[in-house]
Amino acid sequence: MQCFGMRCWGLLAAVVGLVRAELLVTTGRVDVAIPTVEHRIYEQRWVVNQHGYQHVQKIHLSIPGRVFISHAYDFGPDPPDAPVGHVGSPVAHIRISGNEEDLLQFFEVVATGSDTIEIRQRSDFQGVLTDAYMLTEISLVRSHAIHTVITHGSGDVVVEDQVLVSDPVVADKLELQKKGSGTLFVKTSTPVRVNQAVIKMEGRGDLFWSMSELVTTALNLSTSGAGDVVIQTPRLLATTLSASTKGAGDVCVQASDLVATTIIPSIFGAGDISIKSNRGRATHEQITLTGSGDVMLGEVLAEDVTVRAVGPGDVTVQATESISGTRIGGGSVHYVGSFVPKRVSDRSNSHVFSTSDKSSYKPIAKSGHLNFDFPCKVEAIPPRQTGKVELLVRMNWTWTMPLPPLLFLAFLSLCYLRGEMKRRRQPTRRNLVRFHSMPAPSNLEMRPLIPQQSMPLQPRQHPPQQQPQYQSTQVYV
Repeated sequence: MQCFGMRCWGLLAAVVGLVRAELLVTTGRVDVAIPTVEHRIYEQRWVVNQHGYQHVQKIHLSIPGRVFISHAYDFGPDPPDAPVGHVGSPVAHIRISGNEEDLLQFFEVVATGSDTIEIRQRSDFQGVLTDAYMLTEISLVRSHAIHTVITHGSGDVVVEDQVLVSDPVVADKLELQKKGSGTLFVKTSTPVRVNQAVIKMEGRGDLFWSMSELVTTALNLSTSGAGDVVIQTPRLLATTLSASTKGAGDVCVQASDLVATTIIPSIFGAGDISIKSNRGRATHEQITLTGSGDVMLGEVLAEDVTVRAVGPGDVTVQATESISGTRIGGGSVHYVGSFVPKRVSDRSNSHVFSTSDKSSYKPIAKSGHLNFDFPCKVEAIPPRQTGKVELLVRMNWTWTMPLPPLLFLAFLSLCYLRGEMKRRRQPTRRNLVRFHSMPAPSNLEMRPLIPQQSMPLQPRQHPPQQQPQYQSTQVYV
């Protein structure tokens, strides 16, 4: 029984050790790049080793310049001081190269979780760096293992083929996020099948994703700011396709064959949402428009369409059964295609489809023409070369630590001075109040301070003084 208990405790410790295991990062020294090319003179390498059965599944980037994420990319011969892993086999190799030796000292690679690596700027960096070039390369040993890529900054990030997950058994959710002004390029030649795909853009950058096929339960596309999100694939199957834009950014989906149960476009601002498809089909479309943006779903044949539109934005759909909802503002709703919807509701009441008084019935949608003069904007993938870093600044804020107590002391001093000045003014205020509270003599005539020129000044006349009268009093003894 005791032996059985010891075995249980040993098994439990092993399980806990595997759960708490993290990736191990080994940092190399700065060496001369081999071979040396333009703007690529120095390089530094890192090796990420597995601890137990852990692999890299999430990548967070907070660095400038271009970044390439690849599978089994060969960096070439190792420099003399290349890092060597100590525990476990390597799961990722990282190299940062540039034209200045001091540039490579500003970045670090850390393992922030059991399956997450982060490349970021060092917290103790101080100084200004201009006219510098750098390139970051990540080579993964395992293919189709990354399910989360989050990047911050102004640099361009390229996710090459065989990097992202393609099977829901490996990961239930695929997430791509770009924050800043750079561009995230993602290319996948193999079909992607996941339960949920989240594509998010924040800022002024763009996000482009091209793949051979996408099959998912929920596809969420969103942009906030001025950035665009573009999805290109020959075949797209989704139970729910949600697309939202807040600001001036656009969302564009281009799929030759598209099948979705529910499409939910949502616009708040001046951005546009468009779906281009040769054979697009959907059961329901739930459109929300607030602002001047346009929703263009004229190439997707839907059964029922619901519209909630406020503002000058336009909506273009194709429906076979019904179009209902409300529309307020100068915008318009048009249905296109060879099918005419069987029911079109009133634009003020979505429950009213026809009335006896034809003059009071104003349909929410009218027949229109399909006009697609806005192809999805796609940029070319940049080459694997160093990119220019315009400015890299990190200030040392340790000198601001004594500021809060100093500000508090200054506040107390101001309060004390204000109180002293208030106490010094109190006697004068009391005298003024006492003087203004005294009644004016009744025998004085109120005259203006500035005498009138038309009337001559006359001496003041005082009333005659009355002599006191004494009464005689007789006293009898």
